Amino acid sequence: MGFTRQPGILLTRRRYYVIRYYVSRNKTMSDPILLVLASLADGDKHGYAMMEDIHRFANIRLGPGTLYGAITRLEQRGWIRPLKIAGSPATLLHHSRRPAASRRATSEPRSGCQDRADQAEAGMKRVIRFVVGLYPARWRRRYGVEFDALLGDIIPRWRDLFDVLKGALEMQIRIGTLGKSVAVFGVACALLAGAVSLTLSDMYRSLVLIHVQKAEVQTSTLVAYRSELTHAVDRALSQESLLSIMEREHLYERERVNKPMDDAINKMRQNIRIVVKSADTFEVSFDYTDAVRAQQTTRDLIAKLMYELVHGPAGDLTHDYLLQTFEIRDEPTMPQRPVSPNRTVITSFGLGVGILLGAVAAWVRRPTAEGLV
Repeated sequence: MGFTRQPGILLTRRRYYVIRYYVSRNKTMSDPILLVLASLADGDKHGYAMMEDIHRFANIRLGPGTLYGAITRLEQRGWIRPLKIAGSPATLLHHSRRPAASRRATSEPRSGCQDRADQAEAGMKRVIRFVVGLYPARWRRRYGVEFDALLGDIIPRWRDLFDVLKGALEMQIRIGTLGKSVAVFGVACALLAGAVSLTLSDMYRSLVLIHVQKAEVQTSTLVAYRSELTHAVDRALSQESLLSIMEREHLYERERVNKPMDDAINKMRQNIRIVVKSADTFEVSFDYTDAVRAQQTTRDLIAKLMYELVHGPAGDLTHDYLLQTFEIRDEPTMPQRPVSPNRTVITSFGLGVGILLGAVAAWVRRPTAEGLV
């Protein structure tokens, strides 16, 4: 199915070229409605042909959701009308730039990279078609077939997925019912939050417990050694100490190349935790994106901490006494699963925010959708 201008909306060839020239020169002129009208002024087109034509004369690539959002509004206003061919399927005018036999039906050998690219493309199209199901049912009855044909013509990217998702939300606000709008906003924001959580790196935590031997005259062991522990921790977490560990274990290599060294040092300090677990036990842990390096770095931190306890200023206590006082009974743990991010919590938060936004959006603005059945 293609689209054509209404007979009453006439654009001469001269005015058509003026519009195209103005849009191509004015980089801020990116209103999808104007771009669609300028494209249709040259003749009847289906969705993919409009998309390519607009990119050719305006250097702007409209996403599928944005394109059909503009088409929907123009058709509702009576500025354009669908063009049907009697006795032909609705998708007759959707000519794919990649015929079905061009790549898959040939006998040419295919590389593993090509196969993976095809699988990724097919997977992205499945996700986008799922998102299309978030559009109102009335919209899908009217545009579903041709929109699916458009998806068959393009090579979808992440921006197309988010563009279709944005279009679904806009259509729900315009013509969806209150309950469905709230549900769709909730699902959309949950999907968005889940996608964002997938971009976050998994963090693995290795930890070790340090036990403090209790003397007979002491009532609280950690309090008795607070001064020695404080000085030892300060020296173990100094910039010079952390930098040596960082270089030995090859940590934060990207941050050290692209950012000031102080940023990498501060990030490492944020990933180190020293927590009191009981009156005679405290825990030292380190979080990192690699489980093996997390364990080895925790081992290095403990060695540095014990070294500072034994060789640093001990006040009234002897170094041998301190060495006998602090005991490490086990090796740092090897992380088996990441401790963050908690993708379930992130997705649930997105669901709650989406439900709230959907309720607000449905009540604030609910335009009518006359003519869309």
